[in-house]
Amino acid sequence: MRDYGKVYSTFWTSQTIRSMSEDSRNLAMYLLTCPHNTIAGVFRLPDGYVCDDLQWESERVSKGFAELFEKGFASRCETTKWVWVNKHLEWNPPENPNQRKSVEKVASSIPDPCAWKADFMRECWGLVCIEQKALINPSATVPKPEAVTEAVTEEKPLAIGKPNCPHQEIINLYHEILPASPRIKDWTTARATSLRARWNEGTDRQTLDYWKSFFEYVSGIPFLTGKVATNGRRPFIVSLDWLLKPENFAKVREGRYEDNQA
Repeated sequence: MRDYGKVYSTFWTSQTIRSMSEDSRNLAMYLLTCPHNTIAGVFRLPDGYVCDDLQWESERVSKGFAELFEKGFASRCETTKWVWVNKHLEWNPPENPNQRKSVEKVASSIPDPCAWKADFMRECWGLVCIEQKALINPSATVPKPEAVTEAVTEEKPLAIGKPNCPHQEIINLYHEILPASPRIKDWTTARATSLRARWNEGTDRQTLDYWKSFFEYVSGIPFLTGKVATNGRRPFIVSLDWLLKPENFAKVREGRYEDNQA
């Protein structure tokens, strides 16, 4: 928890913010100013906190977070309910050694199962010089945003006995089984975070056989593979980004698109 922080007036003129829905703009401002935020811009934020503070229903909260993630403003782990305001430390860099120590302390409390922890460590390493002894090594965990799929590397385990998320192998399966879908050329931080989050949501998902079966299931759904007429519009062809969004992933698993003819 913190008592104050910087919120620039350009928040309201930013193209990213202006492109958001009203709910997402309000949620973004809430994340910057809420009492749950910390000096590191990372904090645990269960749905109940947001619902109570903003007087919103949980579905409204989920939709808001989905858009903030899509716009690159914030990342949220659905398993641990920890939130990361992605550019917080750029906007509020620590100004002295004591503040840096405070950032390190908060960062060390991020739980290992948190889907975006490795990305936070890698991106914020140079901003605060977080000590490696207490945290994940940021230099060898996930691919850099500009890396193409051929350069994707294996991430190191986040916990003993916890299987790695094999990014490249899953991407290869996606390309092989869904050849008509958009190909992945740049493996960005946002994409890596999404895939890792879906991987970590259940032990049943932590095998390549699961992802092979999942993509094969998607390939058999006409609506998701451009085989259904859409009232004069171009047929919809699913992308990996679309599949990895929490709400879309859940709907596909629930069979919501099997009989979709629109």
